[in-house]
This record gives sequence, C-alpha cells and structure tokens, in this order.
Amino acid sequence: MSGHPRNGAPRGKADLHVHTLYSDGTASVAQVLEWVERRTDLDLVAITDHERIDGALRARELHAAGDYHFDLAVGEEITTRRGHLLALFVEERIPALRPLAETVERIHAAGGIAVAPHSMAPLTPSLGAGSLRRLSEDPNPARHLDAIELINPSAAGLARYGTRRRLNAEVLHLPGIGASDAHILKGIGSAWTWFPGVSAQDFRAALAAGQLTCVTRSRAVGSGAERRYSALMPRPGRSPASLKIALVSPYGYPHPGGVNDHVRNQYEELRRLGHDAWIITSKYGKERESEGHIIRLGTGWAFPTNGSMGRVTLGWRFKEQARELLAEHRFDILHFHEPFVPFLSPTVLDQSETVNVATFHAFGGFSPSYWIGQRWAAQLAAKLQGRIAVSGAARHFISRYFPGDYRIIPNGVDIDLYANAEPMDELRDGTLNILFVGRLEERKGLIHLLKAFHRLRKRHVDARLLVVGAGPKLREYRRYVGLRQVRDVQFLGRVSDQRKARYFASVDIFCAPSTGQESFGIVLLEAMAAGVPIVASDIHGYKNVVQRDITGLLVEPRNHQ
Repeated sequence: MSGHPRNGAPRGKADLHVHTLYSDGTASVAQVLEWVERRTDLDLVAITDHERIDGALRARELHAAGDYHFDLAVGEEITTRRGHLLALFVEERIPALRPLAETVERIHAAGGIAVAPHSMAPLTPSLGAGSLRRLSEDPNPARHLDAIELINPSAAGLARYGTRRRLNAEVLHLPGIGASDAHILKGIGSAWTWFPGVSAQDFRAALAAGQLTCVTRSRAVGSGAERRYSALMPRPGRSPASLKIALVSPYGYPHPGGVNDHVRNQYEELRRLGHDAWIITSKYGKERESEGHIIRLGTGWAFPTNGSMGRVTLGWRFKEQARELLAEHRFDILHFHEPFVPFLSPTVLDQSETVNVATFHAFGGFSPSYWIGQRWAAQLAAKLQGRIAVSGAARHFISRYFPGDYRIIPNGVDIDLYANAEPMDELRDGTLNILFVGRLEERKGLIHLLKAFHRLRKRHVDARLLVVGAGPKLREYRRYVGLRQVRDVQFLGRVSDQRKARYFASVDIFCAPSTGQESFGIVLLEAMAAGVPIVASDIHGYKNVVQRDITGLLVEPRNHQ
C-alpha cells in the first residue's frame, strides 16, 4: 500500500460486505483478491461470509503473502434471532442464532464493530425497524450498533432504501456506510464508503470521527435500477412501508410439507411486518377456490415420483385466469416457490409484469423433466429478478439446468416456539425417547430407523420410538412393527406445530434417516431449536445444516446397524 488512495481522490474507498465460496458467493477468496487488485480502485475490502470467518482468515493469509495495493479486513455476516448483522474487524467467529443484543455485545467484546446490513429488507433476514429502535434505546452502550448500511445495491438493499434513510436520520443517527453485498466478482465495488485514509485503521478512526460518506455507482442507480426500484414502491393508497406480495406455491397450500411450511412462516412474518401478503396455490379435493388471502387456481394432482410425491396443476382458462388475477391485485412482488413445477407457477410467471423472485427447494440427481424443459423454461427464468436457493445442494441442483446468480437463504424456524415448549409429563418416565418427524414415504427412510430400533429392543434397551407424520407407507410400517412384535413404537399421525414442539421438548434423541433427495431438512433446525441431540443420515442436504460431531452425528444412510 502506497499510503495514497488508489483512485487519485483525496479519500479512500471501502467495500466492507463481500461474499466468497466459503458461504454463498460464487468466487474463491483468491479470485476476489485478484479482482479487487486488477479490476477496482478500492483501498479497503472486507470478506464477510455467512456464519463463518475461515474464508476471511484465509484471504488475509493470501493477502499478506501477495503484492496487493489495498488493505483487507476480516469480517462475518451473522444470522441473529432478529436478522443479519455484520461483524467487522474481528478475529474469531461469532455464534449464530443468538439474541441480537447479545450478538452486538459479543462483537464489541471481540474488538469488532457491528453494522446493520440491508435493514428492513422484506426478502432476506434483516433487522426490522423495531429491533433497530430497541438497540438504540438500550441503556447498555455495548449493545449499540456502530453503523448502518444505508446503501446496498442488491435486491434486498434496494427494497427499503428510503425508509432506512429516514429512520436513521430521524431516530438512529448512526454513521452510514455503502457496501456492495457482492456475491459475484462483478458486483464488488458497486457501492462503497469514502473515508479519509486508505487502511483499516484509518477507516475505524474515520468511523469514530463521523467522517464517512456512502455512495453507489452512477449506473447502479440509473434508469434500469430506478425502474426496478419503482416497481417495488407501494401502490397509491397504501402505506409507504407496505408492499403487496403474493407467495406462489404449486403444492396445494396448506397441505403438509416442507415447502408449504416455509410459505406459511413467510406469509405470517410478512403480515406481522405490515405487508399485504397473499398466497396463490392450487386446489385439492373439495377446497374452496378462495378463502381469506388464499387464492386457488386450477386443480392439483399428486403422483409418485423419485421416492416421494410429485405435483401437477391442471385447469381450464389457466392463462386467462392468471392474467385477470394479476390485473386485479397488481402485486408489487410475486415470490414463486419452485417456479417451474407445472403448470400453476409457470403460467403465473409468464403473465407477470412485476418484480419476480423465486426460491428453489429441491435437490436430486438427474432430472429428466428439467433436462427436457430447460429450453422452454429459459424464457421464464429470464423474468426472475431474484433467485434464492435454500442450500448449497439446492443451488447446485437447479444451476445445472438454469445457470445464474443464486443467493442462498436457508430455511428458518420459530426458535421461541421450540425453545419454550413444555415437555409432556407422560413421556418423562425415565424411558429413552427417540423421535422421527416426516412424511411416511420411501426417501424419508423410516424403515431403516424401525430396523435399528428393533435391534435396540432385542438388546433390552428401554426405549420408545415416536413417529410423527403420515403418508403412503404407513400401512407397510405398521405391518413391519406388528409382524415382528416390536414394542413401544407409537405412530402419532399429523400433529399441530404446537404439539410437535412439545414432542421435541420431551425426547432424548431426534433421528432423521432420509436416504437422499433432501435439499435442507427443516426438521433438523426444529431439533436444534429444541436443544435435542441429532442423529441424521450423511447426505448432501443434511451436511449443510449439521456440523459433523458438533451439532449432530451423521451416519451412513440405509444402514440400520
């Protein structure tokens, strides 16, 4: 470093929010360093991967060994119980899923600074206005934020730009920074912060002195981005803070399943935040076409496929109905969950003229339907302004057929529901309780758990197996238990979320014996939230959630021994 800003201006430029392959970025740390050196005029960059710091530490090693003309800061983007938080200038990983105020304290205790990124964004875990206010009013200074990311050119950052600036100007009075939140190389430096000096030490001094200025590339706020931003602005007659958002599920909401659980939680949270949220889905059986904020188009049909149940929605006047529905409601955002599942989601996406976001949940091997349909669906994929995958496995699967920039946003659960659930007295009798939760189908692997439990009982282990869920294999599993006279297996069927949380609070071990085709495993998060030890199959989707021998045991799938 020369001691002079690389851009020739009186002040240096910092981009303190960059992701790499260590989390959900698309470039290695070495590629990021080379890009910053050769393709930008930044003076300071921070690597801030989700829930890990090893990528930033590796970047620092490479930076120290190389001939670079910019400074590097170590950071992390942490998921707190209230949303994401940036920890900058830290030397150790800050634990995730802890209370917000506690996390801020931990960052300060580690010698770092705490920054709120993409605040109040509706499509990614972000700190809301209430959380920001509470921190600013906390009597303990160690719980106060050091800065707020006012400018973030990502879809999440653009969504609440004006509201964020007003809240900071009127209430928070925090130093504002600009940062790219880059997940691809070309995004690095798309927003930055001016500061006197060129080093990390200079930046911290400027932050303390209130000498920061945040900006973005002129082209990033030019006509194209302004059109995308204006599409996110609320329609006349609604609160400036409210958006009309439709969640599109092809799986017959509210029928049980991981995707519909995700949709329900997202719907409830959006409405809690003050948004006008709706659900567009298909009809199964004798359900009404419309009830409350649930709109149903076409009739859904289920069929066995890939060890699970596939879905297809059929109906007359499909395209015309979708066009009329969208014209009537004029949604600000359409959020598709699995947008290429025929034929509901593709039809609605084809007729959409607003902002379209998609979340991809599935994982598997070769997909004949995607392989055959990728040319036809490519024009639909081009209409997606935002692409989300719930895990690295899901991103890998979908990007084979539809390459693009996918942001990983993991599934979430209501932590308080599981952490505060009361155990069931009848199950606290000294017997070892083992829990299975899931649809009773082949890929969930319950038969292997039943075989393992049978071995335990033959060894006179005092244990009880609780099976929560229903599905096409129920009769077969009951027959297996009955013919072998396996005692203390309870098939409990479907239960409410509240009762399921109480089962988690009552057991000693949670088992997830799935054989594959899992992109994430929400039940693993539920077990973690309840504080229950986990034994799970060593498959791709689960490895994104369970840290081997730390947050659970991963065992060979299909092996009951």
